Amino acid sequence: MLITKTFYSVKCDRCGKMQTFDCEGNDCSESDAEADFEIDEDAAIAVAESNGWCVNSEDNNGEYRDYCPECWEKIEEKMEAENE
Repeated sequence: MLITKTFYSVKCDRCGKMQTFDCEGNDCSESDAEADFEIDEDAAIAVAESNGWCVNSEDNNGEYRDYCPECWEKIEEKMEAENE
């Protein structure tokens, strides 16, 4: 019997990196094949946020974006420099 299931994950809108984890829960890969998928959207968002992702950040155009920790750090540094 073929069964279809939908799972959810978070992908960075800046670099395209998928949220991935090794067996210890550490971010370890940029491969979609090893991405961490959750059973529902809320769980995927909660896991991403607990691992330093900036989820549903509103950009200058009013659109919502998701950023991995590395990209979010770069965005924050750029915003701080612009405000100096």
